[in-house]
This record gives sequence, structure tokens and C-alpha cells, in this order.
Amino acid sequence: MADDDFDIELEQAASEAKGDAAPAKPAAEAAAEPSAEAHAMSAKKPGAVEKAKEKLGDRVAKFGRPQLTVKNALAGLVVVLAVALLAENWSAVRVNFFGAYVDVPKPVAFLVDVLIGALIMWYVGLRKPAAPAEGGEVAE
Repeated sequence: MADDDFDIELEQAASEAKGDAAPAKPAAEAAAEPSAEAHAMSAKKPGAVEKAKEKLGDRVAKFGRPQLTVKNALAGLVVVLAVALLAENWSAVRVNFFGAYVDVPKPVAFLVDVLIGALIMWYVGLRKPAAPAEGGEVAE
């Protein structure tokens, strides 16, 4: 089926939905003059971006605008100072790990250290403390 035939069928379906009994146009006229009904029918199918906007729109609206409080201002100041510190100390540092040498920028080495420390603290936090024994002492 050619594209022109499909356009004619769309126009006929749209006119039948309105209750009009308009005669079908020839294929040459239909191709030269796109109708609003045909475009409106194709616009009913939202794409992936529109679907994502619908789903995420309500969730994002819940957050609202950030408020300017002392806590947020101090957090912003800490972030700005941290970025300035990292930018000023971008020189390379040599890391020796069991005989393997690697030259990396200081901020990268610092980030790796922080991540390793966070993983250790996360693992320690996963361990549940032992339940106390009947006498009130912690069982080992």
C-alpha cells in the first residue's frame, strides 16, 4: 500500500468519525494537501520522551524549589571550597601498591580513598550487633 493510499484512508476514517460523508479526494490532491485530521491521529501516540515526561513529571514536581537556608548555604560553600581545592591541587602523585606504580592526579587518588573508606564503612554497617544473652551480656 502506498503512502498516498494510507493518507486517503486516514482522511476517510477521520471524516467518518465526525459523521461527514465527504467523498474521498484523489491521491494527487491528498498528497499535495495534508489534512489536520491525519496529523491529529498520528499525534495521539506519544513517543518514548513524552511517556517519560508523563511518568517523571509528578515525581519531579514533588521536589519543588530548594530553599535558601543556613544549612543549604553552608553546604554550597563547602562544595565550592572542595571544587577549588581539587582544581588547585591537580598535580600528579605516584601511588605504590604492592610494587605497582601509578601516577594519578591527587583528586583522583583522594576520590579512590574516599570510595574505599565508604565501602568499608558500608560493610561494617551491614553487620548486625549480636543479640544480648539472657544475663544481659552480649553473646560472642
